[in-house]
Parts: sequence; structure tokens; C-alpha cells
Amino acid sequence: GLRAMGGIRWVCETRPDTVTPDLIRAMALAGCIQINFGIESLSPRVLAASGRKAVEKSLLISLAAEAQRSGVKLFCFFIMGLPDQERADVIEDVNFAFANLPGLVQFTCATPYPATAMREWAEARNYIVEEDYAKYSGYAPVMRNDKLSAEDLTELMAFARKKLQARRGSERTLRSLA
Repeated sequence: GLRAMGGIRWVCETRPDTVTPDLIRAMALAGCIQINFGIESLSPRVLAASGRKAVEKSLLISLAAEAQRSGVKLFCFFIMGLPDQERADVIEDVNFAFANLPGLVQFTCATPYPATAMREWAEARNYIVEEDYAKYSGYAPVMRNDKLSAEDLTELMAFARKKLQARRGSERTLRSLA
């Protein structure tokens, strides 16, 4: 229907395992200009502990390639500090994202908002490190997990920011050369 109407530009948010390269092509023809993917983590272990489904890296690479070919931007979301997540899991996510996913990549800290399962999980384990809800933005740790302290998460957020700055710097360099 959107394709028939013509000229409508739109964005959607979904999980990568709900689309295919063929669907991305069809979406692009129907005016889709950006897809936001909630990836959370690449670790099947971490996702299982969080009650989420794992996504194969090969699928992400395939979808990213098709999005680029079709002119659809990607915005991929990852979360640090999920249950059972370790430093190595986060580093793998960051390195994979910046090596394989063109477009926007966002890393945030798991945030235990009130009246959520994450909050109940964190409270039951005394993982809450910040009670001031004004600081619950996702960009600073307000809880830890069994393997990552708030300080670890702060360091990992800085690591992801450095990778983002390096990507932006190389994109600027490529643009200036062009």
C-alpha cells in the first residue's frame, strides 16, 4: 500500500530476525529510509539469561549488506550490563558492530526502570547502584550485574565511544577525500 501511494518516507524499529534481505528490498521500494534493529547482545548465553532470542552474526551481516545496497540506513542498538554479561561479551559486541554494521550504532547500559522485570531482577540481587531516577538515561550505569561493576560498565561505555569517534573520524576523512 505504501508503495502504491508513492513518496512516503518512513522508518521502523524491529528485531533483525523478523526481516529478510528480500523484505528490506521491498521496504526500500515502499519508501523505508531507516530500520532500527534491537540487537541487545550477540551472546546467546546473555540473551537467554535476559529472556531474549539470539540473532546469528551472519544474518546481521547479510541484512546490513542488503540495507546498504537498497539505500536503507541502519541504526543498531546494543545493551551493556545485561544478566550474565561479561566484559568479553561487550567487547565482542562493540568490535563486531563497528566492523560489520554500517550506519548508526548505539550502546547503552541496562536500566532497571520501576515496575519492570529488569528492576525486580536487579533488586532481588542488590545490583542497583543508583536510586536517583534522574540518572536513568541508559548512558550511565545505574545497576551492575554479577560479572560487571558500575565502574566496568563506565569503562566499556568509554571503549564504545572511542570506537564511534574513530568511525566518525574515518568517515570525515573519507568524505573530505571525496
